[in-house]
Amino acid sequence: VLMRRGRIEQSGTPEDLFDRPTSKFSAEFMGFDNVLPCTVIDRPTSSTVTVSLNGVPMRGISTDWNSLNKGDQVLLAVRAERLIPSTRAGQPQPGGNLLGCVPSDSLYRGKYTDITAHLNGGTALRIRTWDQSPDRATFDAVSCRVDDCVVLRG
Repeated sequence: VLMRRGRIEQSGTPEDLFDRPTSKFSAEFMGFDNVLPCTVIDRPTSSTVTVSLNGVPMRGISTDWNSLNKGDQVLLAVRAERLIPSTRAGQPQPGGNLLGCVPSDSLYRGKYTDITAHLNGGTALRIRTWDQSPDRATFDAVSCRVDDCVVLRG
């Protein structure tokens, strides 16, 4: 159970709380570094939602699928460690997303490095990588699985 001001914010299995938050508060509390505003484009399956994030289509999972409609303002939550540096020339894995970005700052934290990248329009994105190779900042996109993206009500 995740409590907020003496009330239940979300309850479920540890996996539900960790991987399927149901609110912005739950997502940020459970460590989702990227909670980004976007707009619903489509609901192709009973749990998958396609959103526009700065004009780029992204797919994610929603536990609130039934109440979402085309044009709704929502949030796309994704953990920093689930974003994989890539290139725009590459294609996302089947069932994946590819999002163009420009890397800027990086901060070495011992076991991992936090990288800040900016999306078209200036939105900051945090990426966490355990790859310590010197070329880690030579990417122009990130990829992630649809199952690692969570669409939330705004």
